[in-house]
Amino acid sequence: IFDYIRRIENPEMYSSNSKLQLNPALIEQLIHEQKKNREIQELILKRTNIMTEMNKTLELIKKFSVKAEPTIRNTIFNLFQAHNTLNPKEIIEKTNFDKEIVFSIISELHNEDLIQLTSKGRYKLK
Repeated sequence: IFDYIRRIENPEMYSSNSKLQLNPALIEQLIHEQKKNREIQELILKRTNIMTEMNKTLELIKKFSVKAEPTIRNTIFNLFQAHNTLNPKEIIEKTNFDKEIVFSIISELHNEDLIQLTSKGRYKLK
């Protein structure tokens, strides 16, 4: 009974001369489509790997360009001169720089003994 119902619901899966065999043309088509899908998945995987490598390279370029860019550093230093104390969040809001850039420049200024960290978690000029 169930085979009969399946044949009625999906007649394209069964050949007309046999009630129990699947249509070989349909099986070949499914195999071909599955191969296409695998090739597309492999291509997508390769491209995502390339994109992740490109993103890593871009991050390195950003870090080195920030260190080489003195105007960003001067902007943050001038901001410290204009205000008594600042926390990193205020610096990010006032300059609209990326937080990683701000933190790297703050750490550079701190290492050069130009600014110091207060007990309240704010930075000020020495």
